[in-house]
Amino acid sequence: MAHYRQATLADCMKLAPILRDADKEELKLSSGEEPLEALILSLQISEECNAILSDEGNVIGMFGVATVDEDLGSPWLLGSDGIKDISKDFIKGSHAWLKKIQDNYTILFNYVHESNAISIRWLKALGFVFVQRVEKFGVGEAPFYEFMRIKGIEDHV
Repeated sequence: MAHYRQATLADCMKLAPILRDADKEELKLSSGEEPLEALILSLQISEECNAILSDEGNVIGMFGVATVDEDLGSPWLLGSDGIKDISKDFIKGSHAWLKKIQDNYTILFNYVHESNAISIRWLKALGFVFVQRVEKFGVGEAPFYEFMRIKGIEDHV
């Protein structure tokens, strides 16, 4: 069964060449970073960074949360096409992870490119709210959605 564990630099090296086109595009438009550069930076700055493993033990994605401020966290997800094969299991497992992470932050927020359907589906399944569409976001000045989840409110929505 697919699962996740703490990510390593080796995971970044394995995932970068097989990153989904939608995630590569999102990186290019938001920060201009190449996949390996973005994965290593995410590993370094994240409070928690996990590697998603397929049933066969291959790295098919990484996700985590970076601290922006004492009460603000920025969750993220980057994956290969293999993540589609485990999406139901991954979403189910993500709920427990998110509950633990939300305890550390009043607000979780980030931005997702409007065409990144898999990431948007993951975020909606976890109860994130899309608060606005930003027409010109990042270095590519492309349309992105800002999403967030506020501690205490998510249980009442």
